[in-house]
Amino acid sequence: PTLSGKKTKMGRFIRAAGLEGLTDSDIQILLDYGVKVNLDLRTSSESERWPDRLLALPEIAYYQVSLLDGLDLADPPHLLSELYTEALDHCKPHYKASFELMTQYLEAPFLFHCSAGKDRTGMIAALLLDLVKVDRELIIANYTESVRNLGPLIEKFAQENDPKLRAFLSSNRIDIEPFLKNLENQYGGSEGYLQVIGLSEKNIEDLRESFLT
Repeated sequence: PTLSGKKTKMGRFIRAAGLEGLTDSDIQILLDYGVKVNLDLRTSSESERWPDRLLALPEIAYYQVSLLDGLDLADPPHLLSELYTEALDHCKPHYKASFELMTQYLEAPFLFHCSAGKDRTGMIAALLLDLVKVDRELIIANYTESVRNLGPLIEKFAQENDPKLRAFLSSNRIDIEPFLKNLENQYGGSEGYLQVIGLSEKNIEDLRESFLT
């Protein structure tokens, strides 16, 4: 539900983790669901190391936008919340590319993913939910759901990634709430942020309407 009394449209956006492990049955489910586009928010090295299984499908258009390009992940901040806030402030071109792509696919289910499905995708999801005026507590609940669902995947990333990043393998309220507060205080919310990064008023309105019932 949104604060205006409307609801978000089920199936309009699909937030996912890495797609390298999809089974044939998984792929068929996505095709039956009507997915036409796949936005990969990972770095090029991640995409090359763990290629999407959807790449072989002509029915699904593939795009790669490294959302966190512009941040020094070799020397990350101490807190996950700081990483999110820095991404909002310093990765504007990549946010713009991601959201402009969404405005090109207003009718079909839009799949976007990263590796764990909670950080890069979590920020995008929060921006989308804020754009249609979902209550902040529900946005936080949407984000924190990830850590309960990821289970063994979290341990896998703890072993595979730089030890400096292990502290970032959570999805708790304290991780996303400063991001949402910065979004509101610095940009006036998601709509203001999308205006700052260069989306037109028409694109913003079309995107909002495509996500509401």
